[in-house]
Amino acid sequence: MAFPSARRVTMADVARLAQVSTAVVSYVMHDGPRPVAVDTARRVRAAIDALGYVPNLSASTLRRGRVQMFGLLMPDWTNPFYAELSLAVEAEAQSLDQVAVSLSHHDDPIGQDRALNSLRRRGVVDVLIASPPDIESSRAIPGMRTVYMDRAIAVEGAVTLGVDATAGAELAVSHLVEHGYTDIAMVSGETRYRLREQGWRRGLRAAGLRVGLLRRGPFTWEGGYAMARSLLSARNRPQAIFASSDLQAFGVIRAARDRGLSVPGDVAVVSFDGTQRSEYSWPSLTAVQQPLRPMARAAVRNLLRVDGPSAGHQSFDMELVVRESCGCV
Repeated sequence: MAFPSARRVTMADVARLAQVSTAVVSYVMHDGPRPVAVDTARRVRAAIDALGYVPNLSASTLRRGRVQMFGLLMPDWTNPFYAELSLAVEAEAQSLDQVAVSLSHHDDPIGQDRALNSLRRRGVVDVLIASPPDIESSRAIPGMRTVYMDRAIAVEGAVTLGVDATAGAELAVSHLVEHGYTDIAMVSGETRYRLREQGWRRGLRAAGLRVGLLRRGPFTWEGGYAMARSLLSARNRPQAIFASSDLQAFGVIRAARDRGLSVPGDVAVVSFDGTQRSEYSWPSLTAVQQPLRPMARAAVRNLLRVDGPSAGHQSFDMELVVRESCGCV
């Protein structure tokens, strides 16, 4: 699928409406280097306002031999997954002599609109958006070229990429089943992460096991802690817990310790994400890992069309990284 067409208003459009040359438009916008008659300047500014023209700073800096800019919108910089994904994107951008202008959409559609408007004012029209707040906000954006990262499924009319979340979650559960655990609970996030729940259910059913307890809550340390306290205080305490993010898994481990339980001795834990921080938790966290560098490389190159027209959706496989929390070591 080709990129959705989104024609940007150009300086030539402004010049045509104001009935002047593009050079005159440039003089008005930059206050020189040549003077422009007052009435002519007024006509140019009226055309700019009428057309909603925003100068393409990326193109102008590229013409001057400088780096080009693109936007990078993330929901939460405190989440190690997004922090590492951002670093991977910036590394790929630097390799292409690009600069990523990083903003947060705060996991909110209104916040995303504000961030996009801020980028437009800077003349930035190429944007990577990680984990957009909802499906509706994943559509093509008029006047901007976008790629959506951390999107597990295709969205009509948009360029998206992400991991096969269902298969990744099933891989995590299957590993717990191989340990002999038969009662595997899950702590999950909001609606957008239900594919991870599907993988959890699929892994249990494939092993002939009943679906265990499920708790949904915030995608945070605190969320994982609260959900784990609920699970671990249940009459039939689960043998293992699958967490839909590393952040939640850290909360699960803390909740187990606060109840005097050992991980993995009393309850095993496996998570989804596999950030660097998971290697240094105590115990170290077994996780299905998202391939951040390949995803970042594909996202940047898709956005900038380094390898030609972009595809509609690109899916990546996850890898099981075995450490201590599952009971392997």
